[in-house]
Amino acid sequence: MFQCHPNKRVLTQALTTLFIILLSIFSYVQESYASEDSIIMDSIQTLIEAQKFDDALHLMSLQDTEVQNSYDHLFLKGRILSWKGAHRQAKTVLEGLLSDYPGNDDVLLATGSLNYYQGNLNAAEKTFLSILSRTPNRSDALQALENVRKAKRANRPYTWRIDGGAGQSTFEDTDQTNWNNQYLRAEYAPNDIAYHASANRYKRFSVENVQFEGGISSAKRGDWDWGLQAGFTPDALFRPKTHYGGRIGKKLDIENGPTLVATLHYRRDNYTETKIHNISPEVTAYFNNGARLTGRIIGTVQNQEKDQAGWLVNGSYPVADKWKLNAGIARAPEAVNGLVVTTKSLFGGISYEVSPKLDLHLNVARDNREDIYVRNAINVGFTHKY
Repeated sequence: MFQCHPNKRVLTQALTTLFIILLSIFSYVQESYASEDSIIMDSIQTLIEAQKFDDALHLMSLQDTEVQNSYDHLFLKGRILSWKGAHRQAKTVLEGLLSDYPGNDDVLLATGSLNYYQGNLNAAEKTFLSILSRTPNRSDALQALENVRKAKRANRPYTWRIDGGAGQSTFEDTDQTNWNNQYLRAEYAPNDIAYHASANRYKRFSVENVQFEGGISSAKRGDWDWGLQAGFTPDALFRPKTHYGGRIGKKLDIENGPTLVATLHYRRDNYTETKIHNISPEVTAYFNNGARLTGRIIGTVQNQEKDQAGWLVNGSYPVADKWKLNAGIARAPEAVNGLVVTTKSLFGGISYEVSPKLDLHLNVARDNREDIYVRNAINVGFTHKY
C-alpha cells in the first residue's frame, strides 16, 4: 500500500492550515467591508432624514469608486440632489441612469418626481401615467400622480377671472381734471389655454376713446409662457386704430435660487398717421416668500422717427396676511396719438385679499412726460375669480 512520506504529510497539513487561515482572513475582511458599508449607509440615511443633504452627499463621495458607479449609489444620489433642490445635477444623474437602464420604473418615478419639484406638471403626469400603464396598482406612482393633479388644480383653481377698475388723474400747474379711465376684463380658462376680452374707456379732457381687445394665452405658468392679442378703437382720436402683439417666455432653471422667467413682448400700434413697434424683453424673479421682482427694457421703433429705449423695474412683496405691496420706477418711451416721448414714472400700490375669490387694489402713480405735463393718478380695482 502507498504511504505518504512524513515530510510530505507535514507540508500538506501546513498548506491546508495556511489556506484555512487565509480564507478566514478574507472572510473577515469581507465582513468588515460589508459592516463598514452598512454603517456608512445607515449614516447616510440618518443624514437624509435630518435633511442634511450636503453632508449625505459628502459621505457618499468618500465611498470607493466601484460603489460610486453602482446603480444603487447613483439612484440614491439622484434622489438626494432632487430633495436638495439641485435640480440640474439631479437631472444629469437620472438621465445617465435611464440611458443605462431604459424603462426602469424606479428611475422613471424619480424623474417624474423631479419634474414635479420643478413645476413641470405635464411632464411629471405623463411619466407617472407611463409607469401605471405597466403596473396599474403601484402605490407610490398612484400617490405621485394624485399629487401632480392636486398641484394642477391649485395652479388653476378657477375657470373665470374678472378684473375691473377706474382711475382719475390730476395735473400739476393746471386746473385740468377731466382725465379718467375705466376698464373691464374677462378671462375664461377651461383647460390649458385661457381666452380673454377687455374694454377700456379713456377720457382725456374733452376727447373720449373706447378700446376693445381679445386674445389667447397659456393658462398656467409652466416651462413656457405665451400669449397673443389684438384690438381696435372705433373712431380713434388719440388711441391706436388697431393693435396686435404677443409674448413668449421661458422659465430658467436656477439652482438654489428664485424661479426666473425670461419673456419677450412685442406690440404694434397702428395710428392714422404712423405705426409704432414696441419691443420689450424682461426677466422676472419669483421668490419662495411670495415676492416678485421684474426688470424690463422698453424700446420703440417708428418710421421716419428716432428709435427710443428705456427701462422699468417693479416688484411686489407680501407684507402681512392678505396684504401685498407693489412699487416701481420707470424711464421709458410712451406713445400717445402717435407721438413718442420719454416719460419718467413712479408708481406703487397695495392689494388686499378679501376672500380666496376676491382681491381689492389701490394704486397711485406720478408721470413726468418731458416738456408736456406732470400727471398724478389714482386707480381702484378688483379681481374676482370663480
